[in-house]
Amino acid sequence: MQHQRPPRYAPSTAAACPPAEVVFRALPRLLTPRLCLRKVCLDDAHDLFAYASDPQVSRYVLWQTHSGLMDAYHFLKAMVRKYQAGEVTEWGIEHRASGTLIGTVGFVDYQPEHHRAEVGYALARSHWGQGLATEALHAVAQYGFGQLHLHRLEARTVAENIASQHVLHKVGFEHEGELKGHVYIKGHRYNVHYFGLLRQHYCPVV
Repeated sequence: MQHQRPPRYAPSTAAACPPAEVVFRALPRLLTPRLCLRKVCLDDAHDLFAYASDPQVSRYVLWQTHSGLMDAYHFLKAMVRKYQAGEVTEWGIEHRASGTLIGTVGFVDYQPEHHRAEVGYALARSHWGQGLATEALHAVAQYGFGQLHLHRLEARTVAENIASQHVLHKVGFEHEGELKGHVYIKGHRYNVHYFGLLRQHYCPVV
């Protein structure tokens, strides 16, 4: 029996990407088998603090480890303000079985004039190793290529963050290069790996 190749998106056309203010003011809910990607709200503060206060979760990211609940409130207020202003920001990742916010995922840069965006994500350590980050990032990729008409997605990760690189590879991102000593995070200087994924190379989850 001959196996069918997974479907891929067609190469990008001249279709315009919507402007940022349209996209981020009205981020839709995206449902996956185990997750709901949605806008965050201030009621998520306790859930956010539960994972953002974990030094292992914040080890390789630019934001600081949360030391108190007010850090979570300030973080959420900033995201809500960005929704309202139509500025680039992310979805919250809600675990559908528990209704708990367990992370964030989405766009950290959006360049509609170039048909490209950069993605980022963070996930509670209690949910590592279950394929949830991959599931969430697939949802973002399908939205970006299918609804926003993007041609390219990009991602960056420090060289030591092997788990994040595995997530990117599972979704189809390819390693494109390395910048030596590119970032200084929490007292350490890191090389940064760049990854890219073109629309016509992406195999969506069906």
